Amino acid sequence: MTVGSIVGRTGSVSDRSSPGILRRFEPRSAPVADAPGPPVYVHVRIGDFDWRVLPHYRSLLFDERGLRLSQWKDEGSAALVKAGAGRTIHRVRVPGADVYVKHFRAINPISLIHQCLRQGRAHKEFEVALELAELGVPTITPVALGERRRGGLLLESYLISESIADGMTLFDLIDRRLLASGEPIDPTLRFHLADELGVLAARIHNAGVEHRDLHERNIIVRPKDDGGLELFMLDLHELRRRPGGDWRWAERDLGRMGRYFTLRTSAADRRRFFRAYAAERRWPRSDTRVRAKLLEREVIESRADFWRRRDQRGPAKYNRINEFQSAGVKAYAVPELPSDFVHRVMAEPDAVFRHVVAWWKQGRSTRVAAVDMPAIRRADPLVFKQYFFKGWHESLSTVMRPNQAERAWNHGAALLLRELPTPRPLMLVHKTVAGLPVTSYLLCERVPGAMGLCDYLEGKIAETRDPRQKRRVIEGVVDETARLLRMLHDRRVTHRDLKASNVLAEPTDDPAKPKLWLIDLDGVTTWKSVPERHRVQNLARINVSFWRCEWLTLADRLRFLRIYLGRDFYNRALRKRFWHAVAADTTAKIERNLRRGRTIL
Repeated sequence: MTVGSIVGRTGSVSDRSSPGILRRFEPRSAPVADAPGPPVYVHVRIGDFDWRVLPHYRSLLFDERGLRLSQWKDEGSAALVKAGAGRTIHRVRVPGADVYVKHFRAINPISLIHQCLRQGRAHKEFEVALELAELGVPTITPVALGERRRGGLLLESYLISESIADGMTLFDLIDRRLLASGEPIDPTLRFHLADELGVLAARIHNAGVEHRDLHERNIIVRPKDDGGLELFMLDLHELRRRPGGDWRWAERDLGRMGRYFTLRTSAADRRRFFRAYAAERRWPRSDTRVRAKLLEREVIESRADFWRRRDQRGPAKYNRINEFQSAGVKAYAVPELPSDFVHRVMAEPDAVFRHVVAWWKQGRSTRVAAVDMPAIRRADPLVFKQYFFKGWHESLSTVMRPNQAERAWNHGAALLLRELPTPRPLMLVHKTVAGLPVTSYLLCERVPGAMGLCDYLEGKIAETRDPRQKRRVIEGVVDETARLLRMLHDRRVTHRDLKASNVLAEPTDDPAKPKLWLIDLDGVTTWKSVPERHRVQNLARINVSFWRCEWLTLADRLRFLRIYLGRDFYNRALRKRFWHAVAADTTAKIERNLRRGRTIL
């Protein structure tokens, strides 16, 4: 698979140069020979805006009233790329120009004061882009900068930059092309990406700059004529000048960058990246080895800190969730759910149960069903769960912490953030009294064809009479389950109700390797560091589900522990401690359920 066949068309970068505002730190590698000279901008005033624009773009971008953005929107030439508080980005394609238009505006007194005390984000990105290009760091090519001021106060500004043909974000390349294809990634491409990323990061730091937002969506990839890849850096308004190229802030920057890549790369990929980074910065080998180990720890801690900060957000803050409210009802829904559908469910949530495909549970505290909702998903039932009113003590406790339904909603987002397999929550509805939730409903995606882990194993064992095939299926499912729990705990998450029925197995072409999913997430907890006793409890809980399964041997359980512990399995003291602790917790749980007359699941 060639690079040219992988990369599509998108992006907004180039590598021209101009005098700028960064202190000059000589890059370790020489800039490209015969680079074009600094672009020359003309100053014009159109309406209330002062503009700096490349001369050949002036007639394309402006008329006598100013920027043609409203006209382009009406004509359909401007596509919204991103919208947030105080910033919108459009991509504009018109004859003679393919550009990105960033619009920054002060939306409240605080942002207005911020722009007075510090440089405007558009102006900062404009000048930094020119400076970085001069230092040999590939980045955006500014086309125009516009600012509107009143009484010396900056009210809004525009930054217009060229797009780039045959480019795409690094996220699109890796997640939507390489990983989505299901084929192994060509090692040559992996090595080339690691090398180019290392060189790009080193050039940024050699220039005395900390990016502070250097992630996979802010890096553009473009194929070169020789079959290689060229990388460009975006979103420069978060840059901070760091004279001297100090390792402490460079380590933080690389740690933020590694949050995404550590979940998709091997240790060999990361070593190759850091060797390229160190070579570009001209470090001695002794420093390279020491700093590589420090960086690996920094990445893990940076990733965990990022997850914790995201977990602290409310139920409406994940992935631009929409919030709805009416008399006695509050709802949160993902953006793709039509607002009229959400309002219909809010008006009568129990009406959803009129379209039940299959009941999964009808208990005293909850009821769960697969429901048909053709208005949003045709021929694909969803899961709808109702949490009954348990008493005013439960409603009053929501002043201090979320209720059971809201915890499931939040934890669903937390697991997806950590890229753990769980059905996506789509909508949360609270019926309220005096602002307190009394009855709640949760709508989630459904995993087609999935069944509980124990049911899946028993079904596959019953389908074959070949003892070797039965043994292969058992060992394969044991391995997949151990890997899931290890990944769960490595990403600082526990699930106190991790019984086999809360681990769904989705059939694949190989019955020994089903895809596993976690459900019933109100028992999930996220941690700064998972305590060993909670790891043991999770292992014991899933072990309890198989206590009557004669086909699951002690050797299978030891195999599970070996895969779960990884290298730590060969630490004899740790292995024995886990083995005896899980056995003791398993026995205590079984005895407790038998004593109370509860079913052991």
